[in-house]
Amino acid sequence: MLMKITTKTLSFVALAACSASAATISWDAAVINTTAADIITDGSLHIAVDAASSNDNTINGVTFVGGNPLVSNAEGNFWTGAGVNTTGDAGLDDLLNSHSYTGGTPSLASFDINSLTVGDSYAIQIIAVGDTRGCCGTRTQNYDGGGGISADLTRSDPASVVGFFVADGLTQTITVNGSQDGGLSGYQVRNVTIPEPSSALLSLVGLLGLTARRRR
Repeated sequence: MLMKITTKTLSFVALAACSASAATISWDAAVINTTAADIITDGSLHIAVDAASSNDNTINGVTFVGGNPLVSNAEGNFWTGAGVNTTGDAGLDDLLNSHSYTGGTPSLASFDINSLTVGDSYAIQIIAVGDTRGCCGTRTQNYDGGGGISADLTRSDPASVVGFFVADGLTQTITVNGSQDGGLSGYQVRNVTIPEPSSALLSLVGLLGLTARRRR
């Protein structure tokens, strides 16, 4: 039996393909010893997640809402320990004291960023796991977006990494690769698209230019 292909059918197929695609992320170098000032504020906030924490934390004006993007979560004093370590910001310390992770040696897991606008440019910032315990400080993780892979980030130093991509679908998948129990302490996604001038504004500019020439 042949299926009748309609414009509606083609639109649905195109939307499904668009939703399932993943753009390649271009990552900057990792920022070691991340401070509150390193939390980016460009563009407009799309989402900010404090992985595994039961608290919401505002850092450099960005509010990270408690969540758990991966399979498991851990909350404690993994970064601050007995109070020896601090980033100088209570919110960032609290964010680093919890993390979402996936067990395994090595480990592999992923999470999705949803409700993107196709064609818009985004910046994603991931704050890696902070963990100074003797068992875990040397563990590393990196982040893969559409085949673009970040540098390895080590748990013993708080570190963050920023990547950029142009959405080619409604969803962007981030894969977390860990040497052991890979994870993250938090992430944010910001829309950094610069709006194009509207046709009405362009028409107004053209009209003003024409008026100026006539006056000459």
